[in-house]
Formats: sequence, structure tokens, C-alpha cells
Amino acid sequence: MTGGVGTSCGGKYASCTCLNGGTFNNGECPPVCTVGMIYYSDKSCSEEVDATKTAIGVVVKDNTLIVALNIPDMRWASNINTDVSGITNYTSSSDAPKDYNGKANTLAILEAYSSDTTSDNAAVYCNSYSTIGTSNGEWYLPAMGELYTYVYNNYEKVKAGWDKIGTTISDTYFASSSEYDSTYFWSVNSNNGTMGCDYKNEVYGFSIACFLEI
Repeated sequence: MTGGVGTSCGGKYASCTCLNGGTFNNGECPPVCTVGMIYYSDKSCSEEVDATKTAIGVVVKDNTLIVALNIPDMRWASNINTDVSGITNYTSSSDAPKDYNGKANTLAILEAYSSDTTSDNAAVYCNSYSTIGTSNGEWYLPAMGELYTYVYNNYEKVKAGWDKIGTTISDTYFASSSEYDSTYFWSVNSNNGTMGCDYKNEVYGFSIACFLEI
């Protein structure tokens, strides 16, 4: 949205125009990028694939968040002996989805597991991820609340976007950056929303869905 100063548009501007040409209403502009849309390196979105552009993700929250196209399976971390400082320990499935601090969690995990690499630590992988138009340090491992709300609750739309661009994902457990304690992290099943506490260094890989704010 663009504008000057004054009292219109929720008291913020004397006049304003939504960047997408829509009408400013009830304090906000209509969404440009909605859940399930394909997101491109030029910061545009479309319902169907635009072969003239470079796709880098799928929208999981209107105008706000995308999930990466690459979804590897890997360990959460290299060991189970570290209780990450700065991350709240959630010990119940009713509390874990209250965590929306994926960006902060990711940075805390990087500091706690400073010797881990992109091959044995999901947070390190996401922090190191980049695409055309994005850089290392911009992507992060989402927290449990982000995964549950924006991936599981929107899974049909998100999966449809992945399918269009060629990212085939079966029903799977997605790893969050939320911690149970020094031994376990939280994950969510994309099929039925079941939440689990899993060993951080479990050899069986969990699907890693990196997020980016747009």
C-alpha cells in the first residue's frame, strides 16, 4: 500500500492505493498471494505455473509466508544431549502448537549446535537454503504452530501447489523447530495432524519444510 499522511485508510494516510489495484477496506488491502499459489523469484504469484519465471515456493499464509519447493528428509540434529537455550520446552501436545517462533528457534538451534552441518541438522539446512532472489539466512525451520496452522491445516492447497511445480510429497511427518526437551523435538503428520515427540538424532529422516517471509 502507498500513501501520504493524514487520517484516511485506518488513520494512517490522507489517501492510499493498494499495490495490487484492489480497494483498501476495513484496514487492509486484499491479498495478492493466497494460500496454495506458486511464488516466484520476482515476488509475483500465480495459481498455475508460469514457465517464464523461476518458482521458489508455495504460499502457506496470505501475503506473508511461503514454503520451499525442496523438501528433504533428514535428522533434526546430530545428538540428543543439548537443551537449546532460548527455546521454550513444550511438554504437551496442547501447548506445542502455540509456538510460532520459528525464526528465533532456528537461530537458537544454530548457536546450540554450532558444529552441525546442513546434512545432519534441519535448522542449519534451512538457514543455509537459498534460491534465485533469496539468500542464506532468510529461510528458517518453522515452529510447531506455524507447521500445524499453515501446512497441515492448508495441506490440500499447499500440496496442490507443490504438485504443480513438481515437488511430490506423500503423507509425511514434518519436523518443527519446537523442542520438547534436550532429547525430543515436535513433528506433525500432514495426513491427520497427529503430533509426535521424536528423537533429535533419529536416523529416520523427517521432512523439512523451510519457510520464508515475503
